[in-house]
Amino acid sequence: MNDLSKWGILTDFRYSYFTMMPAYEANVIERFADLMDKRMVSRGSRPVFWSVEQQRIMGEDDFVPVTELRDSIVAKLSIKSFGSKGEKIKENYPDAKVLVFTEDAWQLCAAQAVAINDKVSYALVKHDNEYLILAEKRIGEFISRMSESTQ
Repeated sequence: MNDLSKWGILTDFRYSYFTMMPAYEANVIERFADLMDKRMVSRGSRPVFWSVEQQRIMGEDDFVPVTELRDSIVAKLSIKSFGSKGEKIKENYPDAKVLVFTEDAWQLCAAQAVAINDKVSYALVKHDNEYLILAEKRIGEFISRMSESTQ
């Protein structure tokens, strides 16, 4: 603290804390226990949402849904497991892929699964000898985007 004072750092050192102090560690453990009691902690892999532009970790609620494909990345993901509702698709189109739209490529780095929303209608579309699954409401935008990329 003396060295910090010599550097001209102005602070009230009476209220300083260090991450390795027992009182600080106890406080962190208590807060973590509170989160566990609320079932807000889970094991498994989850992505860390990092904003390259803002140079910070972001919460899931910081994201605004993509409304136009123009500002998004489109990725084709292979399907390893179809689930019970997708068995007919698996039988007839085993090489079908799911189209994923995102504004940030880093979201794809940690992707281990694609969530299907029961409230959204999906379509199986043939494009360039490939079968793709995408939200019905995105078909027009997807076709427009593909025609722009071939020009």
